[in-house]
Amino acid sequence: MKALIWHCKKFNMGNSKPTKKFNCVDFEITNIFEKNVLAIFISIENIGDTAYFFDLLSDLKKLSLRFDTNKIIIIPFVHFITKIPPIKEAFEVINKFYAFLAYEGYVVKKAHFGSSKDIELMSPSDPFQVVFRSYPSEVNFKSKKN
Repeated sequence: MKALIWHCKKFNMGNSKPTKKFNCVDFEITNIFEKNVLAIFISIENIGDTAYFFDLLSDLKKLSLRFDTNKIIIIPFVHFITKIPPIKEAFEVINKFYAFLAYEGYVVKKAHFGSSKDIELMSPSDPFQVVFRSYPSEVNFKSKKN
């Protein structure tokens, strides 16, 4: 699972269009407008990604405290991965993640799955404005000094 967490002073999503190649389209929400929110662009790699929810929650807690918000928008975003899992598996993980965050006390909205959309972000300048995470954490390899 990979996630780009972006703190937005304002977040606006609209002009959504279903992508024809996906049979499993969640099209309940077509427009989202929020202020002071953490937008999570998330790529699901397999059904086992549910094991990393607590790791991602740990990162979210730090950022939500820093930016004084409990609002989150989940945005399915396949572009961080090269091996795309079956659509139904990814859809299931996204829905479980939504329920998990709501249970943890966050106010959560979910951009629909399987669509193109226009997104407008307004962000304040901050060293932690945009944070990229990979779960499980990637190993840092140190080069050998000769």
